[in-house]
Amino acid sequence: MAETGTPTQEEQEIKQPKAMSLGHIKSMPIVPNEVEVETENGDDAKEVKNKAIGAEVEKDKPGEIEGGKKEDKVISEEQRKVFLKELFGDENVDIEAIKEKLKPAPVEPTEEEKKKAQTERELRLLKLFTERGGTPEQYNEIKSIANGDKVELSKKKALTELMTAGFSESEAKEMMKNEFYQLELDNLEQDFDNETEEEFEARKKALQKKVEYGAKKLERYSSYEQQQAAGILKGLSDAIESKDLEAKEEAAISSNVDELLSKLPRKQTIELGKYNDVELTPVEHEVSEDSIKQVQEILKDPAKRNNFFNNQDGTLNLPKLTEVLLNHIERGRMVKNALLEGQTRMTAEFRKTFPATTAYELGVGGSPRKNTGNGAATKVGEPKRVSPQYN
Repeated sequence: MAETGTPTQEEQEIKQPKAMSLGHIKSMPIVPNEVEVETENGDDAKEVKNKAIGAEVEKDKPGEIEGGKKEDKVISEEQRKVFLKELFGDENVDIEAIKEKLKPAPVEPTEEEKKKAQTERELRLLKLFTERGGTPEQYNEIKSIANGDKVELSKKKALTELMTAGFSESEAKEMMKNEFYQLELDNLEQDFDNETEEEFEARKKALQKKVEYGAKKLERYSSYEQQQAAGILKGLSDAIESKDLEAKEEAAISSNVDELLSKLPRKQTIELGKYNDVELTPVEHEVSEDSIKQVQEILKDPAKRNNFFNNQDGTLNLPKLTEVLLNHIERGRMVKNALLEGQTRMTAEFRKTFPATTAYELGVGGSPRKNTGNGAATKVGEPKRVSPQYN
């Protein structure tokens, strides 16, 4: 018969589960799954493999030189040539030339953008011409002369002059043909009855020489007017380019002024040197933002800047520049003198109120005529009872 006795305390503890502590969360390194086996020399295979992995990692790291600095990997000349040969097909290829070729090409403006830019330029030229006293009609006429065909301009000029002189248009054209040898050689025909082939060619050659001479004479007839018209347009174009260049330079000056003033130290230390062999304490000065703004306005405004540095005739404003340079050079001495003068004046004002020059005169330390010699002993006297008095 089985025993049915009461379970012991140890058996009860085994049967009843206990609450387990979860503990703290810890980060665990990720490592490959390992099977721990013993190697022939007794080493742990897991440890051997981990050492091998560590060696590979260290191998891939940049080398280090003395002092803990990283050592850059340097390829040899042969390796460089092999690399260039494989990449470009030439081991002596110019790397800098390749860099230039790889740079993105500037974007060319479209035809629409070119037309727009040309129209804007024409409007600027016309505006400048009218500002100088011209009219749009005159500007268009000058453009027509400057860009026109010389021969056609000369014909027009000669025809106008002859008709102004009183000749009809047909008469003027006939006279122009005779004066400038405006002959049509293609329509020239041979007189088979009176000239041979050789004579016809000789006559044609002589007329060809006159036609060429007339054409050159006709070109020169309007060359002066065309040169004048081209000169006017070039002057307008140069003026616009000068304005654009000036605007570009002013933009650069303005940017440089802003950068310079933004980096300018706001606090300045002025050294004062010595006075009576005593080193004076340097003076700290904080630059006012209002002063910086005034300087900025002068330097960024062309008119104000020119008035400050130059006279009306364009020469240097030497009196102003001399004053500025002297003030800059004398700044330290000016501050030092101002400090010493201020101290002297404060002392003078103090003496007006307190004329005493010693502490005794102010009553500090006793009478200024205090007798400090040895005196005779005085009588002590007799003690007396003093009774307090009440009101």
